[in-house]
Amino acid sequence: MNIARYVSFFVITFVLQLILFFVIKKDSGVTIIDMVVMSLLFAFFSFILDKILRKEKQA
Repeated sequence: MNIARYVSFFVITFVLQLILFFVIKKDSGVTIIDMVVMSLLFAFFSFILDKILRKEKQA
């Protein structure tokens, strides 16, 4: 399991959201908690998809 990959997914998506919602779209109403949750969900779904695709390649 390559945890650094999923941590980097989390960090990259979080930073991109910070740039989008605090620099580009300043009045969007999105909070930091919303951004953290969405970044965690992205990393989690990436992990799940990697597990599913890896099983299909082995079969």
